[in-house]
Amino acid sequence: MGFVMALPDITVGLGWSSAATEADVRAAIADTLRAARIDERRVGCVAISGHKDEQSVIDGLGWPIRAFTTEQLAEVLVPTPSERVGNAVGAPSVAEAAALLAAGEGASLMVAKQRFGTVTVAVALARSIDSSVLGDTALSASG
Repeated sequence: MGFVMALPDITVGLGWSSAATEADVRAAIADTLRAARIDERRVGCVAISGHKDEQSVIDGLGWPIRAFTTEQLAEVLVPTPSERVGNAVGAPSVAEAAALLAAGEGASLMVAKQRFGTVTVAVALARSIDSSVLGDTALSASG
């Protein structure tokens, strides 16, 4: 059998509270990927809300970060919107909306939002591989 390389066709959307730590985020991502039987080598980037001041909890994850504005997140239709999240951040979804936005046009949600205490994770599958999923246009949360 030949060598098979996993392409980064997955985006991980994240939301977290100010009480979250990097260890919390790492565990939530690992648990989500493991439960969905997704190899972490398929992850192209982590997608977040650009308003996050606590970006330090994700800086060491090793994946490019794509940040989206509240306005961008609010435009995405998601299967599990949250009134609580909408009231808190101005968009009814962060993790699901960010994952779908980062995965690009035609993306599908592989894992609906999963809450792990202070961290929420969602996973989207890109319809096609492009530079944004590969991280060439990764943004910082402040940019």
